[in-house]
Amino acid sequence: MIKIGTRSSELALWQANTVAKQLENLGHSTKIIKIDSIGDQVLDKPLYELGVIGVFTKSLDIALINGDIDIAVQLTKEEQDDFQAKLQSTPGLTFVQKTGVFITSADIVGYDDSKQADGKQRTGKVQIDFMPGDIEFMKHYYHSPHSKDMSQDGRSSNYKGVHRNLMVSAMIDKIDVNSSDETTPDGRPLEIERWMFSPTQGMVRVIRRPVEKKNGTGYTKANTNEVIKGPFKNPSDWAKILKLDNADDLYSFESLYAAAKKNYPSDLVQKVVSDFKSNPTIVKQGIPDEVKDDVK
Repeated sequence: MIKIGTRSSELALWQANTVAKQLENLGHSTKIIKIDSIGDQVLDKPLYELGVIGVFTKSLDIALINGDIDIAVQLTKEEQDDFQAKLQSTPGLTFVQKTGVFITSADIVGYDDSKQADGKQRTGKVQIDFMPGDIEFMKHYYHSPHSKDMSQDGRSSNYKGVHRNLMVSAMIDKIDVNSSDETTPDGRPLEIERWMFSPTQGMVRVIRRPVEKKNGTGYTKANTNEVIKGPFKNPSDWAKILKLDNADDLYSFESLYAAAKKNYPSDLVQKVVSDFKSNPTIVKQGIPDEVKDDVK
């Protein structure tokens, strides 16, 4: 059963039912769940042109995270090409693209461009993303903390899920890294044993090696990662790997930063924060106030 969360407006329900019909054409059962939201979605252009960060309303985000709605497809890697082919052959879908997810766009049947109740321009299209993988794991990996006004358990954050995930990545890049003494001509270790945070596998321990040139005269800039431990997809395991107190420390950027300051040496905290602040996505989204002046 695929549950589709939607605002209760006439247009939103129209869109959701169009998506439901397309899903049913692919053999899936669906259920429409109406959710009252605070604010509207950006509707003046297709959502796939906007990116995935900050597009959906807070109420829909919370429902997704709590498991009240989900759009996920349990597919093996071998099944994904066939699924994409089915999407591409589905009547009404005008756009299908596979990145980490399957992004689709469909024309709204019976769309009337003259009906613009709030004066906003619409495109007459509806977009839905199909995310292949384990649903429970994806809820943990794509977790987005609640804002203060939407908090349901007293916890909240001033920042987005992307801040939380990139802070996790900055931390794991610095935890238990072991490099070989032997190096390539340009100074890279021939082997690095380290942890990685993956959107498909969670946390894995790998040995990273530079790829040799085919002519045997040296090494390319590419690397290979041999998984030697994991995958670990449970937040409790993530907390242990990151040397946190418990999984609650993974809730938000603020909780991660507080845990790092508590549990890490000051020089390690500085390295983590420096990497976090220099990430292009964080620069674009906005560097949190808590660390703006921590590392120059």
